[in-house]
Amino acid sequence: MKYLFFLLTILFCGLQLNAQDVKYPTQKLMSQGNYALAETEIKTALAADADDCLYNFCAYKLYSDENFSGKNQDLAYDYLVRAKVSYAKTKDKSKLSKAKLSPSIINRLVVKYSQIALDNALQANTLDACQQFLSKYIYANDNQKKTAIDRITVLNIQKSFVQNWDSLKYYQNTYKNSPEFVSVIQDSMYQMLKKDPVIDRIKWSYINFKSPELRDSAMLLLHKVYENAGVYNFSDFWSQYSYKNYPEIKAKDDLVNETYKTGNKLKLAIDGAQYRVGYDALLDLVKMRINSNDYEGAIYKLNSFADYYGDDYYFNTLKKMLLAPMDESIVVKKYSKDSDTKIQLIDSDTTYSSDGNAVIFSMKMKNSSEIMPSKNLFIKVRDRFGNFGPAFEIGNPVNSPGDETTPFLHPDMKTLYFASNGHNNIGGSDIFMSTRLNEDSWTEWSEPVNIGKEFNTAYNESNFKITNDGTIAYFSRLVDNVITWYYVETPQNIKPEAVTAISGKVTDNYGKPVKVKISWEDLETRKLIGWAETKSNGTYTIVLPEGKNYGYFINNDLFFPVSSNVDLRDVHEFKELKNDITIVKIEDMVNKQIPIVLNNLFFEAGKSELLPASLTELQRVYNILVEKKLKVEISGHTDNSGDDAVNQLLSEARAKAVKDYLVELGYDSGLLVTIGYGKKKPIANNDTPEGRQKNRRVELRVLKK
Repeated sequence: MKYLFFLLTILFCGLQLNAQDVKYPTQKLMSQGNYALAETEIKTALAADADDCLYNFCAYKLYSDENFSGKNQDLAYDYLVRAKVSYAKTKDKSKLSKAKLSPSIINRLVVKYSQIALDNALQANTLDACQQFLSKYIYANDNQKKTAIDRITVLNIQKSFVQNWDSLKYYQNTYKNSPEFVSVIQDSMYQMLKKDPVIDRIKWSYINFKSPELRDSAMLLLHKVYENAGVYNFSDFWSQYSYKNYPEIKAKDDLVNETYKTGNKLKLAIDGAQYRVGYDALLDLVKMRINSNDYEGAIYKLNSFADYYGDDYYFNTLKKMLLAPMDESIVVKKYSKDSDTKIQLIDSDTTYSSDGNAVIFSMKMKNSSEIMPSKNLFIKVRDRFGNFGPAFEIGNPVNSPGDETTPFLHPDMKTLYFASNGHNNIGGSDIFMSTRLNEDSWTEWSEPVNIGKEFNTAYNESNFKITNDGTIAYFSRLVDNVITWYYVETPQNIKPEAVTAISGKVTDNYGKPVKVKISWEDLETRKLIGWAETKSNGTYTIVLPEGKNYGYFINNDLFFPVSSNVDLRDVHEFKELKNDITIVKIEDMVNKQIPIVLNNLFFEAGKSELLPASLTELQRVYNILVEKKLKVEISGHTDNSGDDAVNQLLSEARAKAVKDYLVELGYDSGLLVTIGYGKKKPIANNDTPEGRQKNRRVELRVLKK
């Protein structure tokens, strides 16, 4: 080994000597300190021949010289790379050989300066620095590049750890021999586990984490999951995980187990303090006071346990709820057939979204965060073909280790009410409220909120329902196996967002009811929202949340795709709208020359440019024209406001804008005829804003070829 080291030392020194022995043209000037003249000579030579290897090497020597005031490490590297490239281009290398300049010298220097740059980038420890190194030092060797790439991966993980467990496991396995990687990745995994404590993942972490501290953290995290699940017998847990560092926890678990067997609620509440099983025992001790509305007495009793529960979340949340003043305006009334409000009340573990695209239901199945199976909320969502996909967990924070039942999703499609005995309940199962945080996701929900002691008692409350207008809420209470229903005017703090209930009847041009599907879409995003199906008598109802401009259309092979819109962007209170729809058979359009109004066309006031919200309407028109090969007249119409000549020109321009877009989509312009009628053909009274709006329209009429 010593001999090998000696040989390597000689070789390295030889390379050093070779580098020092290069005879380059400006060497004498630079040794005399005449850097300005040397720089002029170099620039002149390179201006004449940019591929002069020797003068590129001179430039490298100049800009890397410690005594030169213009020293520039990046510039020196650039000229060194040019020397490397130029060497390969130089056909007659005799001058280079005479100067003792060789590829090995250049390459060694390239690696040397790449390493200096890499060290600087690693010291800066930023994504920009490492990425700039990779982009600039392209002749760095493979190990240097790999080091920079590895550091970028680490920095990316540190910046925002991968929100995907499988990705983190991949990194863990790929870089298992790199302590720096493993440290960052496993810390990211632990942070993810704290947010989403999936039992199988915690167990994997306990086995695979390198850091003893993280292994202990994973073990304690799993213990916490056991606690929250109300487990009282931890013998299975301690048979798998070492308790030598936590004898006090093991001793407490054994005490809770023994106390639970005796059924001593008082002792269990003390010995199980800060465990879910202790909290449930505590609730049992104060339930009589809570049910008699003796909240002062319940708080007095709770305070006697304060030393045991300390900063326990459930304990302190319970105290806070009981300390809050009773809202006297909330008057809960027993529901009966003689009540002053009527609704069909059923005990249901299923709720559908108002657009029909999702169903949320309670099912007894062990979820990924539980020790034992319990009832949890799951969801199914329709695909683009209208079929429900597989069930998946609604996820944390809604599901708890306890039971979640009787979900009710309000038609606003955001506010979810459900019953649970696994959150911060007052006793038994309580009613909770959670809000959907992302309209594109069914697994992102706010932290559930207990709706309060005005509704919840130490008995079992569930089946919370609320009317479309949000004014009346209904719920049930189970006492001694008897279910009683109640109703109440909904307090403001638990009201859902405003919705609009739209109902009407769909008939054909002969007045006969038609059974069809009405599709609804967001006109701004062009996203399909859902659909309603008419009954056999042609009637339909759909409930839409506030805040969007909705379009609806009827697509049926026999009928022209009639459409219209309901603008709820500025609606912030419950509304009921009546909206009857008449649809016309394509056959009648052809034979009887019946015109169709294109309702979902939008223009700026007084202008003819189509707004983006019009494009889905025109796409449907284009599709039907292509399918049926129709020749049509596109006519523009205005109301009677303003100058007649201006109105005439505007009606013509709008008709032409529709034609131009259909032609742009690919339709034969020879099959499209445009005409403007101005104010001449009103279909409604111009004396009202609603009438004038109807008169401002574009119509389509089929022409015979």
